[in-house]
Amino acid sequence: MKFCIITDVSLEIPNGIASYVKNLKESFKLTDRDIFNVFELTNEEISYINENYSFVSLQVGILRSKTADGFKIQKLKKIKLKKIATIHSVVDEEVRLYRECMDTYFPTIEYPTNTVHGSSYEKFFLKLVDGLVFSTMKDFNIFKQYYNTPVRSKIIPPSIDSIQNFNYLSPLKKSKNAAFLGRVDYRKGILASLNSIEFLPELNYNIFGPIDTDNQHNKVILDHFKSKHKNIVYRGTLKDRQNYYDSHFIFFGNSLYEPFGFAHIENLFNNVVPIVGKETGTHEIFGQDYPFVVEDSVTDLVSMVKLIYSKDIYDIQTILDKAKDNLRHLTDTFFELNYLDYFNSFSI
Repeated sequence: MKFCIITDVSLEIPNGIASYVKNLKESFKLTDRDIFNVFELTNEEISYINENYSFVSLQVGILRSKTADGFKIQKLKKIKLKKIATIHSVVDEEVRLYRECMDTYFPTIEYPTNTVHGSSYEKFFLKLVDGLVFSTMKDFNIFKQYYNTPVRSKIIPPSIDSIQNFNYLSPLKKSKNAAFLGRVDYRKGILASLNSIEFLPELNYNIFGPIDTDNQHNKVILDHFKSKHKNIVYRGTLKDRQNYYDSHFIFFGNSLYEPFGFAHIENLFNNVVPIVGKETGTHEIFGQDYPFVVEDSVTDLVSMVKLIYSKDIYDIQTILDKAKDNLRHLTDTFFELNYLDYFNSFSI
């Protein structure tokens, strides 16, 4: 059974969807010819897809507007094959947290969202697909809170072989350097971590990651706390990963919503201690007995940081190694077998 990938992201962009697509490409030995960008999809390519593949793997992000994304949807409707979409995040949960941030911290400023969500998303995108793939049961359960679409679904955690097989071999060591690594965004727990620094003045808090130009409120939040605390430094996109893992001790991964948590896993396997948001898919895959877990609470986060520093380095390493063991089955082979088994089921 042969499939192609249709996506709306460039593989040159360092984000989760691009990483997922590249992993699919490598796992199934696909070529560049098997990957199509929906923005550039021509009628000739649509005919080629319909004639040469068994099904389509849809790897698209959140729909930002009915006008632009409607153009993409119309193209996808011309593809007559089964279309199975990976849900990289639940759009209504993203919108809920966006509105929570706006209503709480920017109540007098108009920050409209043009993200397609709710019943529009259900009619606009979900009715187009034949099957859904989720990375964790937690994310699937969040999805069910918003949508009643009776689309076949399966939990298939992605492979982490690229992380397991290529790490920076940095030893676990205590330092005063803590980090945030990822998109600077409210739903990543950035507000709680920035607030916590007032009570952790001994830390050097380095923030790595992009700031979405469409969501400048995140820059406003970051700039506010940078002006208050000199030990908060925004360092832009991470360029030297070896130095990052050699020099940092704790990773602030206290997301409010996180479907899977690739950054958490990469920090874990490189012995930077991840603090994990409690109600996340990351907590699920790390194991419910992983102890460095917090609610969305400054008090909780500060207490957790102090607890980690109070522990013996050997005890911390034991905890990290157990979490690594919980993840080691997430290999290319495990992913491939589950992925193909699911897609083969559509031909029965």
